[in-house]
Amino acid sequence: MSTTNQDIECLTQFCINNPELEKLEDLVNRFNIFEAMGMTRQEIKHSKFLAFLLNPTEPHGLGTLFLDWFLQEATRNATHLGIKPLDFHLLDTSSAIVTTETNNIDILIVIPEHQITIIVENKVSISEHSNQLERYFSYCTSQYPDHSVFGIYLTPEGEEPSHKKYTDLSYEQVHSLLERLLTRLQGSLSQDIELSILHYKNLLERHVLNNPEIESLCNEIYRKHKHAIDLIVQNIPSSERQILNIVVDKLEGQDQWAVEYKASKYLLVTPKSWHGFLPKSDRWDYLHAITVVVDLRNEVAFLRIAIQPREQEFKKRLIDRINELDGFKNITRYDQTYTRIWSKQLLAPNLLEAEEDEKVADRFVEELNLLLNGALKSLEEAVKTAIV
Repeated sequence: MSTTNQDIECLTQFCINNPELEKLEDLVNRFNIFEAMGMTRQEIKHSKFLAFLLNPTEPHGLGTLFLDWFLQEATRNATHLGIKPLDFHLLDTSSAIVTTETNNIDILIVIPEHQITIIVENKVSISEHSNQLERYFSYCTSQYPDHSVFGIYLTPEGEEPSHKKYTDLSYEQVHSLLERLLTRLQGSLSQDIELSILHYKNLLERHVLNNPEIESLCNEIYRKHKHAIDLIVQNIPSSERQILNIVVDKLEGQDQWAVEYKASKYLLVTPKSWHGFLPKSDRWDYLHAITVVVDLRNEVAFLRIAIQPREQEFKKRLIDRINELDGFKNITRYDQTYTRIWSKQLLAPNLLEAEEDEKVADRFVEELNLLLNGALKSLEEAVKTAIV
C-alpha cells in the first residue's frame, strides 16, 4: 500500500465508527446559553455575570455566599498584602456595592461599612497592558482615601500580577467555587439561577479551562489515531503553526530539547538532560512530569513552565521546594491536574501579529536556551530532591 493510500485509510478509520470522537462531539456540542450569546472569551460579559453573582443585592438567592467565598479564595495567596481568608470569613459583606466598568475597572467591590475597596481585573485572554493595574489602584485610592484598597488579578491559570497591591486568582478556583455553590444550594435556588450557574461553569470548562474529560478523550483519540490527526493538523494553515514548526526545526538542530507534544497553538518540550531523573506524567505516558510550554494561544506569545498530572505526594514535595525558590509562582494548592509555576510573556497581541514568523520563533528559541541556565537550573535541584 502506498503512503497516500495509507493516509486515506488512517483518515477513514479516524472518521468512521470512532466512539471516542462521537463522545467528544457530544460534549462540545451541548447547547449553552452563554455560547449562544457569543460570550466565550469576552471579558466584559464574563465580568458582568460574575458581578451579578457577587452582588448580594441581586435577586439570585445567594446572599453574600458567593462574594464571601470569592474573597476568601482570592486571599489564600495574599500574605504579601497582610490579608488572609479568615478576615473575610468573619466579615459582614452585606453592605457591599458591586459595579462593572467603573473608570474601566472590570469589577469594583466597595464595602463602605468596613472601608474596604477591591479591584477585580479580569483577563480571560490577553494579559495586562498600558499600566492598567497601577491606574486602577491610583483611581481607587484617590476616590476612597480612607479605605483599605487592594486588587484581584483574575486569569485562566492564576497568572502573577505585576503590581504588588494585587493578588492572583485563577478561573480554575472560580470554577471550583461554582461547583461548591451548586452542591451546597442544590434544590434551594430557583431553576433559572441554578441553570445559569451550571451553563457558566460548563462554559469555563469548554473555553477557558483545561477540561480533564475533554483532555482525556482527546489524548485517547490522539493515541489511537495519531497519524490521521497529524495529517489533519499539518494541513491546517496558521501563523501559529508555522512559528511552532520553525521552533521545532531549530530545537532539533540544537539537540538540547526534546519535543514531547505539538498542538496547533502550543508546544510541550523538556530538556534532554533531565530525562535521566525526571518521572513521567501519571496521565500521559508520552509527557514528563514537568514541561516547558511554548504557548501561542489567545494570540499572545508566552513561555511557561508547568507541572503535568502526577501523584499527589510527589506534587506536594515538589511544590513545597519550588515555593522556596525565587522567581517562581507561589503555589498554595496541590490538587490541580495542571499547575503553572513560571511564565513570561514574550510578545503582546499587536506585536505578535506584526512580527515575522521566523523572528518570533527565534525569540522563543533564545528564551528557551536562557531558561536552561536560568529558572530551569534552580528548578532542577528542587525536582531531584522531590524524587523519592
